[in-house]
Amino acid sequence: MSLGGHLRTLRGEARLSRAELARRAGVSVSTLRNWETGRGFPGVPALRRLAEALEVPAEWLPEGIEDQAEDAAAPARNELRRRPKVNPP
Repeated sequence: MSLGGHLRTLRGEARLSRAELARRAGVSVSTLRNWETGRGFPGVPALRRLAEALEVPAEWLPEGIEDQAEDAAAPARNELRRRPKVNPP
């Protein structure tokens, strides 16, 4: 799940409108919308304000976010493990 999707889920669970969460976090509604739709990423100070506004630990915001680089590297690592060792002549 992306940060934006996770943020939308937490906002829904907190029963906050986008405008209310933006006000509580001290950001514009358009900025929050961009974060929720994956067009940008909040900095650490904004993440802390969002966590406080959502009444969740700051560690919860990045939870559930998949590391696409790590996911792409996993098959390559598995492939390397399966290859037989070749001894040079």
